[in-house]
Amino acid sequence: MLKTKRFGLLLLAVGLLATLMRPPIAIVGPLLGQITESYKLDAVMVSAVNSLPLLCFGLGAFLAPRLERLLGMRALVLLLTALLTVSIGVRGWAGEELFLIGTFVLSICISLANVLLPTLVRMLFPERIGLATGFYVTVMAVAASISASTAVPFSALVGSWQVALSVWSLPGFFALVLWSLLRNELATRQKDTRTLPLSSIEEPPIQGTQTSVYRQPRAWLLVAFFGIQSLGFYSVLGWLAPALVSAGMGASSAGVTLALATGLGIPLGLLTSSMLHRVKSVGALNVASTGVALSGLGLFVVVISIGLPNLSVQMQWLLLVPATVLLSFGQAVTFPIALALISLKSATNRQTTQLSSMAQGVGYSFAFLGSFALGYLGTAFGFGLAFGVLAVLTVMQLWLAWAVAKPGQLRP
Repeated sequence: MLKTKRFGLLLLAVGLLATLMRPPIAIVGPLLGQITESYKLDAVMVSAVNSLPLLCFGLGAFLAPRLERLLGMRALVLLLTALLTVSIGVRGWAGEELFLIGTFVLSICISLANVLLPTLVRMLFPERIGLATGFYVTVMAVAASISASTAVPFSALVGSWQVALSVWSLPGFFALVLWSLLRNELATRQKDTRTLPLSSIEEPPIQGTQTSVYRQPRAWLLVAFFGIQSLGFYSVLGWLAPALVSAGMGASSAGVTLALATGLGIPLGLLTSSMLHRVKSVGALNVASTGVALSGLGLFVVVISIGLPNLSVQMQWLLLVPATVLLSFGQAVTFPIALALISLKSATNRQTTQLSSMAQGVGYSFAFLGSFALGYLGTAFGFGLAFGVLAVLTVMQLWLAWAVAKPGQLRP
Protein backbone atom coordinates (compact mmCIF):
# COMPACT_ATOMS: atom_id res chain seq x y z
CA MET A 1 0.00 0.00 0.00
CA LEU A 2 2.80 2.38 0.94
CA LYS A 3 4.70 1.63 -2.30
CA THR A 4 1.54 2.17 -4.35
CA LYS A 5 0.88 5.51 -2.65
CA ARG A 6 4.49 6.63 -3.16
CA PHE A 7 4.33 5.59 -6.83
CA GLY A 8 1.14 7.62 -7.26
CA LEU A 9 2.65 10.72 -5.62
CA LEU A 10 5.77 10.51 -7.77
CA LEU A 11 3.70 10.08 -10.93
CA LEU A 12 1.51 13.03 -9.91
CA ALA A 13 4.60 15.19 -9.34
CA VAL A 14 5.93 14.33 -12.79
CA GLY A 15 2.50 15.05 -14.28
CA LEU A 16 2.28 18.46 -12.61
CA LEU A 17 5.70 19.37 -13.95
CA ALA A 18 4.62 18.21 -17.42
CA THR A 19 1.54 20.45 -17.15
CA LEU A 20 3.85 23.48 -17.10
CA MET A 21 5.74 22.50 -20.24
CA ARG A 22 3.38 23.07 -23.20
CA PRO A 23 0.53 25.50 -22.29
CA PRO A 24 2.86 28.56 -22.00
CA ILE A 25 3.77 28.01 -25.66
CA ALA A 26 0.46 26.71 -27.05
CA ILE A 27 -1.57 29.55 -25.55
CA VAL A 28 0.35 32.35 -27.27
CA GLY A 29 -0.90 31.62 -30.81
CA PRO A 30 -4.63 32.05 -30.07
CA LEU A 31 -3.91 35.18 -28.00
CA LEU A 32 -1.32 36.64 -30.38
CA GLY A 33 -3.71 39.23 -31.80
CA GLN A 34 -4.47 40.62 -28.33
CA ILE A 35 -0.80 40.54 -27.32
CA THR A 36 0.23 42.31 -30.55
CA GLU A 37 -2.42 44.98 -30.04
CA SER A 38 -1.47 45.57 -26.39
CA TYR A 39 2.27 45.92 -27.09
CA LYS A 40 2.01 47.40 -30.62
CA LEU A 41 4.39 44.77 -31.95
CA ASP A 42 5.75 44.92 -35.50
CA ALA A 43 6.22 41.87 -37.75
CA VAL A 44 9.75 41.18 -36.47
CA MET A 45 8.70 41.28 -32.81
CA VAL A 46 5.63 39.13 -33.46
CA SER A 47 7.89 36.49 -35.03
CA ALA A 48 10.35 36.77 -32.15
CA VAL A 49 7.65 36.30 -29.49
CA ASN A 50 6.36 33.13 -31.13
CA SER A 51 9.74 31.68 -32.13
CA LEU A 52 11.85 32.43 -29.04
CA PRO A 53 10.97 29.13 -27.28
CA LEU A 54 12.56 27.14 -30.11
CA LEU A 55 15.85 29.04 -29.79
CA CYS A 56 15.82 28.29 -26.07
CA PHE A 57 15.06 24.63 -26.75
CA GLY A 58 18.28 24.44 -28.73
CA LEU A 59 20.30 26.12 -25.98
CA GLY A 60 18.78 23.97 -23.25
CA ALA A 61 19.64 20.74 -25.03
CA PHE A 62 23.34 21.58 -24.68
CA LEU A 63 23.07 22.92 -21.10
CA ALA A 64 20.96 20.19 -19.46
CA PRO A 65 23.62 17.49 -18.92
CA ARG A 66 26.09 20.02 -17.47
CA LEU A 67 23.54 21.52 -15.08
CA GLU A 68 22.42 18.07 -13.94
CA ARG A 69 26.01 17.18 -13.06
CA LEU A 70 26.58 20.55 -11.36
CA LEU A 71 23.40 20.84 -9.28
CA GLY A 72 22.07 17.31 -9.03
CA MET A 73 18.60 16.19 -10.08
CA ARG A 74 16.85 17.15 -6.82
CA ALA A 75 17.96 20.79 -6.82
CA LEU A 76 17.48 21.13 -10.57
CA VAL A 77 13.88 19.83 -10.53
CA LEU A 78 12.93 22.22 -7.70
CA LEU A 79 14.68 25.14 -9.41
CA LEU A 80 13.02 24.50 -12.78
CA THR A 81 9.58 24.12 -11.20
CA ALA A 82 9.97 27.37 -9.26
CA LEU A 83 11.26 29.36 -12.25
CA LEU A 84 8.52 28.01 -14.51
CA THR A 85 5.82 28.89 -11.99
CA VAL A 86 7.05 32.44 -11.48
CA SER A 87 7.78 33.22 -15.14
CA ILE A 88 4.42 31.89 -16.35
CA GLY A 89 2.64 33.90 -13.66
CA VAL A 90 4.27 37.29 -14.14
CA ARG A 91 5.36 37.60 -17.78
CA GLY A 92 2.23 39.34 -19.06
CA TRP A 93 1.92 42.04 -16.43
CA ALA A 94 4.66 44.64 -16.93
CA GLY A 95 5.13 45.48 -20.58
CA GLU A 96 6.84 44.09 -23.64
CA GLU A 97 10.28 43.74 -22.04
CA LEU A 98 9.10 41.58 -19.12
CA PHE A 99 6.99 39.52 -21.50
CA LEU A 100 10.07 38.69 -23.58
CA ILE A 101 12.22 38.05 -20.49
CA GLY A 102 9.54 35.82 -18.98
CA THR A 103 9.14 33.94 -22.24
CA PHE A 104 12.92 33.45 -22.44
CA VAL A 105 13.15 32.14 -18.85
CA LEU A 106 10.23 29.73 -19.12
CA SER A 107 11.44 28.51 -22.51
CA ILE A 108 14.92 27.74 -21.15
CA CYS A 109 13.32 25.89 -18.23
CA ILE A 110 11.06 23.89 -20.56
CA SER A 111 14.02 23.02 -22.77
CA LEU A 112 15.97 21.74 -19.76
CA ALA A 113 12.97 19.73 -18.60
CA ASN A 114 12.58 18.26 -22.11
CA VAL A 115 16.03 16.73 -21.82
CA LEU A 116 15.91 15.83 -18.12
CA LEU A 117 12.45 14.26 -17.86
CA PRO A 118 13.45 10.96 -19.53
CA THR A 119 16.33 10.66 -17.04
CA LEU A 120 14.05 11.60 -14.15
CA VAL A 121 11.55 8.95 -15.22
CA ARG A 122 14.33 6.39 -15.46
CA MET A 123 15.41 7.26 -11.91
CA LEU A 124 11.97 7.23 -10.33
CA PHE A 125 10.30 4.42 -12.30
CA PRO A 126 13.06 2.03 -13.40
CA GLU A 127 10.62 -0.85 -13.86
CA ARG A 128 7.73 1.15 -15.34
CA ILE A 129 9.48 3.54 -17.73
CA GLY A 130 6.96 3.01 -20.55
CA LEU A 131 3.96 3.78 -18.34
CA ALA A 132 5.52 6.88 -16.81
CA THR A 133 6.76 8.19 -20.17
CA GLY A 134 3.38 7.68 -21.80
CA PHE A 135 1.72 9.42 -18.86
CA TYR A 136 3.79 12.61 -18.95
CA VAL A 137 3.72 12.83 -22.76
CA THR A 138 -0.07 12.54 -22.65
CA VAL A 139 -0.33 15.18 -19.92
CA MET A 140 1.76 17.60 -22.00
CA ALA A 141 -0.33 17.05 -25.11
CA VAL A 142 -3.70 17.28 -23.33
CA ALA A 143 -2.64 20.42 -21.42
CA ALA A 144 -1.51 22.04 -24.68
CA SER A 145 -4.84 21.28 -26.36
CA ILE A 146 -6.85 22.57 -23.40
CA SER A 147 -4.82 25.79 -23.18
CA ALA A 148 -5.18 26.49 -26.90
CA SER A 149 -8.93 25.81 -27.02
CA THR A 150 -9.82 27.78 -23.88
CA ALA A 151 -7.43 30.74 -24.27
CA VAL A 152 -9.74 33.11 -26.16
CA PRO A 153 -13.03 32.21 -24.38
CA PHE A 154 -11.37 32.45 -20.95
CA SER A 155 -9.69 35.73 -21.89
CA ALA A 156 -13.08 37.12 -22.93
CA LEU A 157 -14.70 35.81 -19.75
CA VAL A 158 -12.22 37.50 -17.39
CA GLY A 159 -11.56 40.48 -19.66
CA SER A 160 -7.77 40.00 -19.68
CA TRP A 161 -5.37 37.99 -21.81
CA GLN A 162 -2.80 38.39 -19.00
CA VAL A 163 -4.99 36.36 -16.64
CA ALA A 164 -5.46 33.72 -19.33
CA LEU A 165 -1.66 33.38 -19.49
CA SER A 166 -1.05 33.48 -15.74
CA VAL A 167 -3.66 30.90 -14.75
CA TRP A 168 -1.38 28.17 -16.09
CA SER A 169 1.08 28.89 -13.29
CA LEU A 170 -1.35 27.38 -10.75
CA PRO A 171 -0.24 23.75 -11.31
CA GLY A 172 3.27 24.95 -10.54
CA PHE A 173 2.43 25.83 -6.95
CA PHE A 174 1.09 22.32 -6.33
CA ALA A 175 4.13 20.86 -8.11
CA LEU A 176 6.49 22.86 -5.88
CA VAL A 177 4.79 21.61 -2.73
CA LEU A 178 4.81 18.01 -3.91
CA TRP A 179 8.43 18.02 -5.12
CA SER A 180 9.48 19.61 -1.83
CA LEU A 181 7.80 16.78 0.07
CA LEU A 182 9.48 14.23 -2.22
CA ARG A 183 12.95 15.80 -2.23
CA ASN A 184 14.42 13.07 -0.03
CA GLU A 185 12.98 10.45 -2.37
CA LEU A 186 14.78 12.12 -5.27
CA ALA A 187 18.05 12.13 -3.38
CA THR A 188 17.66 8.47 -2.45
CA ARG A 189 16.83 7.40 -6.00
CA GLN A 190 19.78 9.28 -7.44
CA LYS A 191 22.17 7.53 -5.03
CA ASP A 192 20.73 4.12 -5.91
CA THR A 193 23.22 2.51 -8.27
CA ARG A 194 20.41 0.72 -10.09
CA THR A 195 18.78 4.00 -11.16
CA LEU A 196 21.68 6.35 -11.82
CA PRO A 197 20.99 9.04 -14.44
CA LEU A 198 22.56 8.63 -17.84
CA SER A 199 25.32 11.13 -17.11
CA SER A 200 26.52 8.88 -14.27
CA ILE A 201 26.55 5.57 -16.09
CA GLU A 202 30.00 4.28 -16.93
CA GLU A 203 30.24 2.05 -19.95
CA PRO A 204 33.13 -0.23 -20.75
CA PRO A 205 35.74 1.50 -22.88
CA ILE A 206 35.33 1.07 -26.62
CA GLN A 207 38.26 -0.51 -28.42
CA GLY A 208 39.80 1.56 -31.21
CA THR A 209 39.15 5.12 -32.31
CA GLN A 210 35.75 6.62 -31.44
CA THR A 211 33.97 8.63 -34.15
CA SER A 212 32.18 11.81 -33.09
CA VAL A 213 28.50 11.91 -34.00
CA TYR A 214 29.18 15.31 -35.59
CA ARG A 215 31.38 13.59 -38.20
CA GLN A 216 28.81 11.01 -39.29
CA PRO A 217 26.49 11.82 -42.23
CA ARG A 218 23.69 9.62 -40.89
CA ALA A 219 23.64 11.66 -37.67
CA TRP A 220 23.18 14.84 -39.71
CA LEU A 221 20.33 13.24 -41.65
CA LEU A 222 18.65 12.54 -38.32
CA VAL A 223 19.29 16.14 -37.21
CA ALA A 224 17.69 17.42 -40.43
CA PHE A 225 14.66 15.16 -39.99
CA PHE A 226 14.26 16.17 -36.34
CA GLY A 227 14.67 19.85 -37.24
CA ILE A 228 12.05 19.88 -40.01
CA GLN A 229 9.65 17.77 -37.96
CA SER A 230 10.04 20.17 -35.01
CA LEU A 231 9.65 23.17 -37.31
CA GLY A 232 6.40 21.72 -38.64
CA PHE A 233 4.92 21.00 -35.21
CA TYR A 234 5.90 24.28 -33.57
CA SER A 235 4.95 26.34 -36.63
CA VAL A 236 1.49 24.82 -36.39
CA LEU A 237 1.44 25.41 -32.64
CA GLY A 238 2.54 29.03 -32.97
CA TRP A 239 1.15 30.20 -36.30
CA LEU A 240 -1.89 28.12 -37.29
CA ALA A 241 -4.33 30.12 -35.15
CA PRO A 242 -3.07 33.55 -36.40
CA ALA A 243 -3.10 32.18 -39.97
CA LEU A 244 -6.72 31.04 -39.68
CA VAL A 245 -7.73 34.38 -38.14
CA SER A 246 -6.07 36.16 -41.07
CA ALA A 247 -8.12 33.89 -43.38
CA GLY A 248 -11.36 35.05 -41.77
CA MET A 249 -11.95 32.62 -38.90
CA GLY A 250 -12.92 33.90 -35.45
CA ALA A 251 -10.18 33.85 -32.81
CA SER A 252 -12.07 31.41 -30.57
CA SER A 253 -12.75 28.99 -33.45
CA ALA A 254 -9.11 29.25 -34.53
CA GLY A 255 -8.03 28.26 -31.01
CA VAL A 256 -10.33 25.24 -31.06
CA THR A 257 -9.04 24.21 -34.49
CA LEU A 258 -5.47 24.45 -33.19
CA ALA A 259 -6.40 22.35 -30.16
CA LEU A 260 -7.87 19.66 -32.42
CA ALA A 261 -4.88 19.80 -34.78
CA THR A 262 -2.52 19.15 -31.88
CA GLY A 263 -4.76 16.90 -29.78
CA LEU A 264 -6.66 14.49 -32.01
CA GLY A 265 -3.58 12.42 -32.71
CA ILE A 266 -2.59 11.91 -29.06
CA PRO A 267 -3.96 8.34 -28.79
CA LEU A 268 -2.32 7.38 -32.08
CA GLY A 269 0.99 8.85 -30.93
CA LEU A 270 0.84 6.83 -27.71
CA LEU A 271 -0.01 3.68 -29.66
CA THR A 272 2.96 4.33 -31.95
CA SER A 273 5.30 4.75 -28.98
CA SER A 274 4.18 1.49 -27.39
CA MET A 275 4.12 -0.60 -30.60
CA LEU A 276 7.13 0.80 -32.47
CA HIS A 277 9.36 -2.13 -31.48
CA ARG A 278 6.97 -4.46 -33.32
CA VAL A 279 6.94 -2.49 -36.58
CA LYS A 280 8.77 -4.34 -39.37
CA SER A 281 9.58 -1.21 -41.41
CA VAL A 282 10.01 1.99 -39.40
CA GLY A 283 11.00 3.75 -42.61
CA ALA A 284 7.69 2.92 -44.32
CA LEU A 285 5.71 4.08 -41.27
CA ASN A 286 7.82 7.24 -41.09
CA VAL A 287 7.22 8.06 -44.76
CA ALA A 288 3.50 7.27 -44.52
CA SER A 289 2.96 9.45 -41.44
CA THR A 290 4.95 12.31 -42.98
CA GLY A 291 2.82 12.02 -46.11
CA VAL A 292 -0.36 12.15 -44.03
CA ALA A 293 0.87 15.30 -42.26
CA LEU A 294 1.80 16.84 -45.62
CA SER A 295 -1.69 16.17 -46.97
CA GLY A 296 -3.30 17.95 -44.01
CA LEU A 297 -0.86 20.84 -44.29
CA GLY A 298 -1.60 21.17 -48.01
CA LEU A 299 -5.34 21.47 -47.30
CA PHE A 300 -4.65 24.20 -44.75
CA VAL A 301 -2.57 26.04 -47.35
CA VAL A 302 -5.58 25.99 -49.68
CA VAL A 303 -7.93 27.31 -46.97
CA ILE A 304 -5.55 30.05 -45.81
CA SER A 305 -4.67 31.16 -49.35
CA ILE A 306 -8.26 31.35 -50.61
CA GLY A 307 -9.79 32.74 -47.40
CA LEU A 308 -12.86 31.43 -45.60
CA PRO A 309 -15.19 34.21 -46.87
CA ASN A 310 -14.51 32.99 -50.43
CA LEU A 311 -15.53 29.42 -49.62
CA SER A 312 -19.01 28.05 -49.07
CA VAL A 313 -19.82 26.62 -45.65
CA GLN A 314 -19.86 23.11 -47.11
CA MET A 315 -16.44 23.60 -48.73
CA GLN A 316 -15.04 24.98 -45.47
CA TRP A 317 -16.06 21.80 -43.68
CA LEU A 318 -14.82 19.61 -46.54
CA LEU A 319 -11.37 21.22 -46.30
CA LEU A 320 -10.94 21.99 -42.60
CA VAL A 321 -12.09 18.67 -41.12
CA PRO A 322 -9.73 16.40 -43.11
CA ALA A 323 -6.94 19.00 -42.85
CA THR A 324 -7.16 18.99 -39.06
CA VAL A 325 -7.42 15.20 -38.75
CA LEU A 326 -4.63 14.42 -41.22
CA LEU A 327 -2.21 16.99 -39.81
CA SER A 328 -2.84 15.88 -36.23
CA PHE A 329 -2.47 12.18 -36.98
CA GLY A 330 0.62 12.64 -39.13
CA GLN A 331 2.53 14.83 -36.70
CA ALA A 332 1.49 12.68 -33.73
CA VAL A 333 3.21 9.66 -35.29
CA THR A 334 6.37 11.31 -36.68
CA PHE A 335 7.34 12.82 -33.31
CA PRO A 336 7.70 9.55 -31.32
CA ILE A 337 9.48 8.03 -34.33
CA ALA A 338 11.98 10.91 -34.34
CA LEU A 339 12.68 10.38 -30.63
CA ALA A 340 12.90 6.61 -30.98
CA LEU A 341 15.37 6.85 -33.87
CA ILE A 342 17.83 8.65 -31.60
CA SER A 343 18.04 5.51 -29.45
CA LEU A 344 17.72 3.03 -32.31
CA LYS A 345 20.57 4.53 -34.33
CA SER A 346 22.98 4.92 -31.40
CA ALA A 347 25.51 2.21 -30.63
CA THR A 348 25.98 3.01 -26.90
CA ASN A 349 24.29 4.87 -24.03
CA ARG A 350 26.96 7.53 -24.23
CA GLN A 351 26.35 8.00 -27.95
CA THR A 352 22.59 8.19 -27.32
CA THR A 353 23.16 11.16 -25.00
CA GLN A 354 25.48 12.81 -27.55
CA LEU A 355 23.08 12.23 -30.44
CA SER A 356 20.10 13.45 -28.41
CA SER A 357 21.96 16.64 -27.50
CA MET A 358 23.02 17.14 -31.12
CA ALA A 359 19.57 16.41 -32.60
CA GLN A 360 17.72 18.64 -30.14
CA GLY A 361 20.36 21.37 -29.98
CA VAL A 362 20.95 21.79 -33.71
CA GLY A 363 17.44 20.67 -34.71
CA TYR A 364 15.63 23.13 -32.46
CA SER A 365 18.00 25.93 -33.49
CA PHE A 366 17.06 25.27 -37.13
CA ALA A 367 13.39 25.14 -36.13
CA PHE A 368 13.77 28.55 -34.43
CA LEU A 369 15.21 30.15 -37.55
CA GLY A 370 12.52 28.52 -39.69
CA SER A 371 9.66 29.49 -37.39
CA PHE A 372 10.94 33.07 -37.16
CA ALA A 373 11.19 33.31 -40.95
CA LEU A 374 7.76 31.77 -41.49
CA GLY A 375 6.21 34.10 -38.91
CA TYR A 376 7.75 37.13 -40.57
CA LEU A 377 6.61 35.95 -44.02
CA GLY A 378 3.09 35.37 -42.72
CA THR A 379 2.83 38.67 -40.88
CA ALA A 380 4.36 40.74 -43.67
CA PHE A 381 3.23 38.95 -46.85
CA GLY A 382 0.46 36.54 -45.90
CA PHE A 383 0.25 33.18 -44.18
CA GLY A 384 -0.63 31.36 -47.38
CA LEU A 385 2.95 31.94 -48.53
CA ALA A 386 4.38 30.98 -45.12
CA PHE A 387 2.52 27.67 -44.90
CA GLY A 388 3.32 26.99 -48.55
CA VAL A 389 7.02 27.20 -47.72
CA LEU A 390 6.43 24.87 -44.76
CA ALA A 391 4.73 22.39 -47.12
CA VAL A 392 7.79 22.43 -49.39
CA LEU A 393 10.05 21.69 -46.41
CA THR A 394 7.74 18.82 -45.45
CA VAL A 395 8.26 17.35 -48.92
CA MET A 396 11.97 17.29 -48.06
CA GLN A 397 11.03 15.57 -44.79
CA LEU A 398 9.47 12.75 -46.84
CA TRP A 399 12.88 11.76 -48.25
CA LEU A 400 14.59 12.20 -44.89
CA ALA A 401 11.92 10.02 -43.25
CA TRP A 402 13.09 7.07 -45.35
CA ALA A 403 16.81 7.86 -45.27
CA VAL A 404 17.14 8.08 -41.48
CA ALA A 405 15.23 4.83 -40.88
CA LYS A 406 17.45 2.61 -43.06
CA PRO A 407 18.92 -0.38 -41.19
CA GLY A 408 22.15 0.09 -39.28
CA GLN A 409 23.56 2.21 -36.49
CA LEU A 410 26.12 4.97 -36.13
CA ARG A 411 29.76 4.02 -35.73
CA PRO A 412 30.72 3.91 -31.99
